[in-house]
Amino acid sequence: MKSKLSTLGLVLILSALIFSGCGPTPKPPTPTPVFKSIENSLIVFEKDGKILLLDGLNNQPIEVAEGNNPSLSPDRSRIAYVKMDEDNNIHIYEVRTGKVETLNTDEWRLRGVSWSPNGKYLITDSGTACVGAGGVYKYPTGRKITSFTTYGKTEWISDKEFVFVEPQEVSPLRPYQAGEGSGLSKITLPSGERQLLAQATALDDFGLLKVENGIIYFSKTTVESSDDWAPDRGEVSYWQMDSSGEGKRRITKPETLREKVISELPAEFSEYGISYGPIPHLDEKNWVIFAISKGGSVYDDLICIMNLNSPKDSFMNIVKGAYPSW
Repeated sequence: MKSKLSTLGLVLILSALIFSGCGPTPKPPTPTPVFKSIENSLIVFEKDGKILLLDGLNNQPIEVAEGNNPSLSPDRSRIAYVKMDEDNNIHIYEVRTGKVETLNTDEWRLRGVSWSPNGKYLITDSGTACVGAGGVYKYPTGRKITSFTTYGKTEWISDKEFVFVEPQEVSPLRPYQAGEGSGLSKITLPSGERQLLAQATALDDFGLLKVENGIIYFSKTTVESSDDWAPDRGEVSYWQMDSSGEGKRRITKPETLREKVISELPAEFSEYGISYGPIPHLDEKNWVIFAISKGGSVYDDLICIMNLNSPKDSFMNIVKGAYPSW
């Protein structure tokens, strides 16, 4: 009898603790087996001007710094980020020790930073408009290698080469905005040598779609007269070329990673758009991480993951935040 009363008393005490809010904090639900290969992934993101680190899908994110637009290094040992309202430097948080190092830059209105695939370089993005100033810095010395101007689209071809969309002078000038066209160029590291891949003309503009296995896929927009230039006008064709700019040939429209992910979003997220990414996992290439938004503000973004081989079974909205990296 005494034993039964003791057991009943223990149950009542535990129940009181749980319902009073003093009990243990419930853990997030354990991911299903489809997540096994990436459930211990390290994920960084921004929320409300703070850098947060999520060490595994079963855990809660922790704040590690104040800043913006974090980027996780390829070896997952460091987080590079900027402080948009404070300075124009690159800040780097060491995951293991918590130490922070600072690389000074000569940029103005620094708003983003990202790692090269081999972790030897940092690419910066600065400015206040759609046309940005890019910079390439050697890590860990912080030596600046080169600068470039871009419309924001940059894709790595290899550890030492990246292609980007840049504003280019055309004649006669376009009848809107700054009058410039958009073309494609490539930068090779560590020399910083720049190579023109596609030159904008009075009638032609070029856009970057993706880089896959060393092949550059791009679009070409053509108008009949230089006076016809206006947003969403012109005939669009699709092309590919090798990393040297040779072998250009016309192709059918290739599906981009972004388009693939959008097409696989669950029905309840059909009104959302991708605000950042998708970014493939470094080891599990079929997994991607991205942010989606319905209201247009990064502070309303939802960070999601998906396996492209089984998108319906693997889609997970893991946390609220922006600018994810893994």
